[in-house]
Amino acid sequence: MKRFFLDTPDGQIHYRVTGSGEPSLVLLHQTPRSSDEYLDVMPLLAKKRRVVAMDTIGYGDSDKPPKWYTIQGYAQTVIMLMDGLDIEKAVVVGHHTGSKTAIEVAASFPQRVDKLVLVGPYYWKDEEKRHGIAQTGNWAEEKLDESASHLMNMWKWCRLKLETRPDIVNRKVLDNLKAGVDSAHRGHWASASYPQEKRLPLVRCPTLIIWGTKDIEWHDEIGFHRRGIAEAIAQCRIMEVPGGSRELPCEMPQQFASLVLDFIE
Repeated sequence: MKRFFLDTPDGQIHYRVTGSGEPSLVLLHQTPRSSDEYLDVMPLLAKKRRVVAMDTIGYGDSDKPPKWYTIQGYAQTVIMLMDGLDIEKAVVVGHHTGSKTAIEVAASFPQRVDKLVLVGPYYWKDEEKRHGIAQTGNWAEEKLDESASHLMNMWKWCRLKLETRPDIVNRKVLDNLKAGVDSAHRGHWASASYPQEKRLPLVRCPTLIIWGTKDIEWHDEIGFHRRGIAEAIAQCRIMEVPGGSRELPCEMPQQFASLVLDFIE
C-alpha cells in the first residue's frame, strides 16, 4: 500500500493506493473519519482490483480547506482524484457521509461511475432536525484543558456510541482529533444540506446498498430514515449484515469485502 497527496486549489488531499485491476474502486469514508476505516478492507479488495481510499479534504491527513464544502464540492474532489490517477471509470464506495458524496458523483458524473456501493445511506424527513443535526458537536464542544479530560470524554463518548472494540474506538478518536471541531461541523452541515431525495433518481448505474443491522437500529434511534432510498434508484439491491454497526468496514472486513467483490464481479 502506497500513500500520496493530490494538489488541489484548496490544499492537498491524502490518499492510499494498493492492488491492480479494472475497474478501480474508490472508497469514501464517513464523517469525521478518514481512509483509515478502510485499512483492513483494502488488502482484501486489492486481490482483484486497484483500490484507492481518499481522506476527504478537511479530514485525516488531508489539508483543511479555506471554505465550507457542499456534498457537490466533495464530489468534485473525487473526480479530481480520478483524473489525477487516470481513472476513467470506477466503482465508487461510500460510507454514511461518503455515501452522499458517492451518490452525487454518480448523479453528476454518470460516465465516470461503473457501479455504486452505498454503506448505511440515510436522510432526514424532519426539516428542523435536518438542519439542527449539523449543529451538534457532542465531544467536539469540549474545551481543551491541562488535565486532558477532553481526551477521556472523547474516548468515553466514542466507546459508548460505537459499542465496538477498543482498537476501533482508538482509531475513531485519532481521526476525531485530526478533524477537530470545525471539520466535524462542516461535514455534518454538508450532509444535512444535501438534497439527496432529488439526486437519487439521477443514479443510473447498478447499485448495492449494504446495511448493518446495528447501524439500522442506531439510525432509527436518532431519527435517520432509509426507506425509499433503494426504490429511488433504478438498478438497486440491498444486503443486510447481521450485527454490522456503523463501523462495519473496520469490524467485519471479510464480510464487507466479499459483498463488494461479489457485486462488482
